[in-house]
Amino acid sequence: MTKGKKIGLLFILLGIGIPALLLFRITGYSPQKGIIHNIYKTSIKVYDNSGLQKDDSKILRYIPHHVPYRFVVALGVFLIFIGIREIDRSRYNNLE
Repeated sequence: MTKGKKIGLLFILLGIGIPALLLFRITGYSPQKGIIHNIYKTSIKVYDNSGLQKDDSKILRYIPHHVPYRFVVALGVFLIFIGIREIDRSRYNNLE
């Protein structure tokens, strides 16, 4: 197996693994709704602000409490695309 194929498989595994691992942290999932609705309405909770005081940290005001899960799915699709492209490119490099 060439270096390009190894890198491509690593990107594909990351593209599948990151959204799959973060699936356990989502909030807002509704089993009665469809897949598109759940991708748009679910989010990943970054931190809980219930225990924070008003003057604890000024920087925490600018950090989002939730990150939409569709951004993670988009990152996964992008990584899978990069992995497929890397495998394809390594195949053509071996022909030369």
